Formats: sequence, C-alpha cells, structure tokens
Amino acid sequence: MEEWPGAIECYRAAEPDLGLEIVGGPLVYALARGGEPERAEALIAELERLAEERYVPPSKLAIAWLGLGDRTRALVWLERAIEARDDRLVYLAVDPHFRELQSEPAFRAVAERVGLLELFDLR
Repeated sequence: MEEWPGAIECYRAAEPDLGLEIVGGPLVYALARGGEPERAEALIAELERLAEERYVPPSKLAIAWLGLGDRTRALVWLERAIEARDDRLVYLAVDPHFRELQSEPAFRAVAERVGLLELFDLR
C-alpha cells in the first residue's frame, strides 16, 4: 500500500527549506497518485509559472507530469533536462518515479544520452 498522505506531508514540510522548485515535482506526483488530481494540476501550473521566472530543474517537472499520467510531457521535460544539463539526471537509474518508463524507447534514448542505459538492463 502506498503511503501518499505521509509523502505529501513530508514534501510540504520540506518546502520552506528546499523550495517549491525542488519538492514541487515529487509533491505533484504524490498528490496525483494519492487521489488529489485537482490539487496536483493546480500545483503543476504554479510550477510551470515559476519555471518562467527562475530555474526549476526540468527533471522535477518530468516527475510531476509523470505523476499526472502524461508520459509524453514527462519525456519532453527529460529532454529539456538534458539540454539544461540538469544534474539530477544521474538518478534516473534509481529514482522510483521513472521506473514505469524504463521500457519505453524514448526513455531509453534519454538514459543512453546520459550514459545510464546499461543500468536498466534493457539491452
């Protein structure tokens, strides 16, 4: 059983110290998967507005869109993460948010560009 309420509480508690740009993506994911899609959609809109003003790691927006079930937008943000040299891409092989994408060709291409494809045992 997933512990979405606990995850949401932890992300909210971390937000004042880490900032919405860091915890927002996983928070959207937890809200969406925890049965609060309206709150998740409102928060992702806020995150995308924030990204227009300052740096929000594209990988965090990829996590957010994945939580909402939009794999296409998640992959677009992963491509942007490569372009931005988002250092969080090194976690692609261990971040459980991305596990469901590991068999998709577009995700495999991202993993290969980052140099992590062999870690997914997909070849």
